[in-house]
Amino acid sequence: VEMQIIFYKIQRNRMITLRGEPGIGKTALSIAVSHFILERRTFDGIYFCRLNEILEENESQTLGYLCTRDSAAASSDDEWQRCSSNSDFIQMVGDHNWLIVLDAVDALDRFSTFPGHPMNVRLFLSRLFARCRNVRVLATTDKPIGDIENVAEKVLNLHHLEPVYAAQLFSLLAPRSLSLNEIGCPPEASTNQILNTLAQHEALQILNGHPRRIKNAVQYLGDHLLSNLVTVLKQIRIES
Repeated sequence: VEMQIIFYKIQRNRMITLRGEPGIGKTALSIAVSHFILERRTFDGIYFCRLNEILEENESQTLGYLCTRDSAAASSDDEWQRCSSNSDFIQMVGDHNWLIVLDAVDALDRFSTFPGHPMNVRLFLSRLFARCRNVRVLATTDKPIGDIENVAEKVLNLHHLEPVYAAQLFSLLAPRSLSLNEIGCPPEASTNQILNTLAQHEALQILNGHPRRIKNAVQYLGDHLLSNLVTVLKQIRIES
């Protein structure tokens, strides 16, 4: 899913959910999209809320409080302020043309079985969209939120990187330059040839285009050649 596609979808849908397995890059993409949209001045304000980072110590609070406690404003607005309740938050949003990014919504899963709980994200979003006609929400989660009233949830699925893009990321994150010899390329190989060859390497096949696995694996290149990395990856479990 490219940023331009998400930008297009946000302009035409009030609720966009980026869905994918842990480590696939949902948070990174949502941050990049926020900056992409900010540069185009599409909204009067963009607010990024990392729910998983602030939930543990604030479980007795409300979702409206979490959204305003430590949210990062990508665009300043004097009317954005800390709220103690969900109703206060919804009243503050009002008719503002704001984009609210809710990162790691799945951190709120345990509250979903309590219909009236102030941390119930479905109830929170249903009321938000019912009363705030101009707001847009971009959420990241490992599964669709579902059952949100007053809005149609548009789900965009994130998948593993294509082999060449995985090779680019692997090369970019590597702590050292990979030699043509260990990649298996002749001295006259072009950049495209190098990336395509690297993409077919057994190490990259094991990592299967998963961004976080790639990030965790490249650290071993400081002490190992690419050929030895294959053995290392088979011996350890690369967390995703």
